[in-house]
Amino acid sequence: SNATLDEVVKYLKANPGSKAQLNGHTDKQGNVDYNKYLSKKRVESVFNYLVEAGVEKNRLVQNAYGVENPAVPDGAGINQKYNRRVEIHLN
Repeated sequence: SNATLDEVVKYLKANPGSKAQLNGHTDKQGNVDYNKYLSKKRVESVFNYLVEAGVEKNRLVQNAYGVENPAVPDGAGINQKYNRRVEIHLN
C-alpha cells in the first residue's frame, strides 16, 4: 500500500489546491466500539504517512466509520477482508 500512498502524495504535491478525505472502515467481527476505534487507527496511520511525506495536515480530512458503509456484504465472512480498508477520496 505504500506505493499507492506515494501516488497520493505525488498527486497532492502536484495539485496544491486539492485535499484528501481519508475514510476508515472495518469488517463486522468484534465489538462495534472497538471497530470504530480500529478504523480510526487505520485512518491515523494513513494520515501520519502522508504528513511525514510532506502533505500539509490541513489538506487531510479524517473519518472513522467502523462497520458502517461496507464495500461488500459481510454476512458470510468470505468478504471480510474487503471491508478492512481506508478509502482515499481526492478533490
